[in-house]
Amino acid sequence: MGTESKEVNVEENEDNPLNRAVFDPNPPHQPPQQNPPQGMPLYDEGALNTEQQTDLNDLKVLARIDNEKYLREHPEIQCLLQDFMGEVLLKRPADVKQFAGEYFANPQLISIVETRLAERNQSINHIGDVLASSGTNG
Repeated sequence: MGTESKEVNVEENEDNPLNRAVFDPNPPHQPPQQNPPQGMPLYDEGALNTEQQTDLNDLKVLARIDNEKYLREHPEIQCLLQDFMGEVLLKRPADVKQFAGEYFANPQLISIVETRLAERNQSINHIGDVLASSGTNG
């Protein structure tokens, strides 16, 4: 039961499948060359042609930009989610769904979010004041 070693002869030509697998930037088993937008799932190979995939990528990017604009116009969403996540991590409920239902049904939630938003705005204004004063002293 000796161990035999076989020498592999890899010819340097395009027809050799070993060379194609190593050197071909787009081997047939890989998805299209366009990368999916950041944060998006990988492609379903062969589901869309290149033009369709490019159009879909463009739509995804536009949707993401639109979502970012909306979130910037509504900073209360960030305050709401940060407060919720902070409560979850602080209290570590066994039933997170139940906890979330109670959290978002809280009749004082509007007041909580308004307080967090005011704190956020005060912090931003303070940072702005610090930056403005450091710019005039330098």
